[in-house]
Amino acid sequence: MYRRYHQRIPKALHKPHAHHLPKHGKCISIQPFPSSSSLDIQRHAQANQINMQLILAPARQQNPMVYFSPVLEAYNLTACAGLETAIFLHYFHGKCQDANGVDPPGCPNPDCPKVCGTPGSLIHFYPTLASIVFNQTIGLLANLTTPGSKTYNQVLQAVRADANEGQRRRMENLSRIMPLRSRGAINVKNTQDGLKKIMKKLPSIMLRTCGGSELSLCS
Repeated sequence: MYRRYHQRIPKALHKPHAHHLPKHGKCISIQPFPSSSSLDIQRHAQANQINMQLILAPARQQNPMVYFSPVLEAYNLTACAGLETAIFLHYFHGKCQDANGVDPPGCPNPDCPKVCGTPGSLIHFYPTLASIVFNQTIGLLANLTTPGSKTYNQVLQAVRADANEGQRRRMENLSRIMPLRSRGAINVKNTQDGLKKIMKKLPSIMLRTCGGSELSLCS
């Protein structure tokens, strides 16, 4: 399951060649940019944190990335349209025109007042393009992992189920030391707080993985 998702989620923003860039109207969220395993490593690290910190050994997942399945599914459904809007409608445009929609003398010119959406223009303004893609990706993933969101609740449900199962198995051996009911209530709170802390780190980890605000490791 993970392999299918991991091929589609942007992992870093490496500068594409002009002939790899699709024209305005096609999704550019997938093909030009994924070329590094850095964010794969980051997602695996977070999944392993969930598995090791929130789940007791008897119920730990062999592949903890399954916890992120709802987030990855939702991302794949919405990322393309969001990136197209952020890139082409908010900054780059189909033609090199001035504010009145008139082609200025000397066009095509990548530095014209209304920025073109051609492959050459995308490369000319690549730092801006990389920043747009990074911020859009961060924003979407942050929304999907915000406590209370549908996808976050799905992740929490899966984590809580495994946490409770691990607790149940452990309590089979510890029932004479601590009642199952009170121990289980503590575990539920710890699971909720622990998952919030892990998910909250996502934007800062992604920014650090890309080398900070200059995105030097993702361009």
